[in-house]
Amino acid sequence: MSLIHQALKKLDSSNNGPLQSSGSASKSAANGSNRRKKVLFVLMLFSILFFVVVFTQKYTTKTGPAGTSGNAHPINIDNGPSDRAAATTSGSAADNGAIPVKDVSMQSSQEIEPPANGIALYRDGKYDEAVLALMAQLKKSPEDPVLYNNLGLVYFQSGKRAQAQEHFEKALSINPGYAEVMSNYGSLLASEGKGREAIRLYTRALEVKPLLAEAHYNIAVEYEKNGKYKEARLEYTEYLKAAPVKERARVMKRIEELRVAE
Repeated sequence: MSLIHQALKKLDSSNNGPLQSSGSASKSAANGSNRRKKVLFVLMLFSILFFVVVFTQKYTTKTGPAGTSGNAHPINIDNGPSDRAAATTSGSAADNGAIPVKDVSMQSSQEIEPPANGIALYRDGKYDEAVLALMAQLKKSPEDPVLYNNLGLVYFQSGKRAQAQEHFEKALSINPGYAEVMSNYGSLLASEGKGREAIRLYTRALEVKPLLAEAHYNIAVEYEKNGKYKEARLEYTEYLKAAPVKERARVMKRIEELRVAE
């Protein structure tokens, strides 16, 4: 309002010229009063528009529910036994919210004695020892894509991204249709802020294996990061179809939060 007062003050000073006759003075006063009203009206109009813009930006800007952008990822999900035992873990490599899929070849992992089992060492967080054990297995089965995937996961979890990428790519060169590797590689890219590339890999993985739950979850996380709450909600819904029972209540709550945020 100080701007309005300043403008009116200048207007008053402009009307205070030399003395005039009574007739001309009254006409001048009337004109000055009209100008004052017009200026006051214009300034008030601009003030109203300004407050409308500020109010609109403050109260209509879309914000997501608490814990978006990957902070709600499942921890220690166990997908149960399959033709290749799969499990997921938390840790530095999963801080971006994506779920790495640990695809374990039971046939390969049993070729060496249990104490040197790379998967067991990996799950115990003994990453350096896990690498040595998996490399020993790789010498016996140099074209086993599962071993390259598992090595990639160990490197990924221990923060060695370049080595992780190398081994994921090697696994895919041996088996281009290896859905779990595509999802793991996508998690690596997502952790580096390459969300679009990650989504492409997750999508490819789902074309091969539609019920790969982690891929649906990871796509949902990326959509949340970009404010696409409806798309994220739909992917979480797909995730529920194959998600562990212990995860369902939390994910259903997340879906409802996103519904409200849309």
